[in-house]
Amino acid sequence: MSDRYLQGKSILVTRPGGLSNYLRDSIANAGGKAFHLPSITIAPLEDVLAAKQSLASLDDFDILIFVSRNAVKYASQTLADKFRHIQAKTIIAIGAGTHDELLRVGFTDVFFTDSNTGSDALLDIDELGSASVAGKKVLIIRGVGGRELLRDKLLERGAEVQYAELYRRIKPDVEATKISKIWLEEKPDVVLVTSAEGMRNLLEMTGEKERSLFLNTRLVVISPRLKTVAESAGFRAEIKVAAGYSDDDFMLALREMFEAIENE
Repeated sequence: MSDRYLQGKSILVTRPGGLSNYLRDSIANAGGKAFHLPSITIAPLEDVLAAKQSLASLDDFDILIFVSRNAVKYASQTLADKFRHIQAKTIIAIGAGTHDELLRVGFTDVFFTDSNTGSDALLDIDELGSASVAGKKVLIIRGVGGRELLRDKLLERGAEVQYAELYRRIKPDVEATKISKIWLEEKPDVVLVTSAEGMRNLLEMTGEKERSLFLNTRLVVISPRLKTVAESAGFRAEIKVAAGYSDDDFMLALREMFEAIENE
């Protein structure tokens, strides 16, 4: 499909900080205009010692699951001396971005799924089946809080499961005038949303006057579950689900959305 479908389109990208750079560049190269309003800020734990302690028994686990690129980043920073010596363990990632980040820091054999059903799809891989995890110790490396589905299902399959929570997700402190300008002046054609928490933050950050504009703007989201959450929150315009978690999946979803609009 031609990039002409993105020509002149305004797209609001809400991924945190540096995680959005490639996507914004891709939109610009396709002739679109990308605005950036992070809906979540990633921050280290206030108690750094707690992060180190959560990884102190890393050698005791059989399976390590990384839920995000930030999980890899903070784990590699927290225990750089030990982190590179766990290659023999079963290493699993949610999403291609997390997989690529693990390769970047030196891992060579990483199981992953890039399905947009996230933890649900990950539970279908053989390495997390009942025969593979029963009696095994599993460490899920993530930020503070989040869904419990992965842990609960692995417990049902006979695994012993613990969390290593290494970072926090907090709502950004953004001036109301900046957000108002986005909706009243920039007027994005589409908003890219990557998490339910981020979407809720955006709604809270958006003033009452502009909120109806937001709720009537098209969305591209990262999963069917997030589409359901958006619909329940009152979004009324088209909501398109990207095929996966990657930036390329988002670009494809944008092209398909604008192509369909043009051909209506």
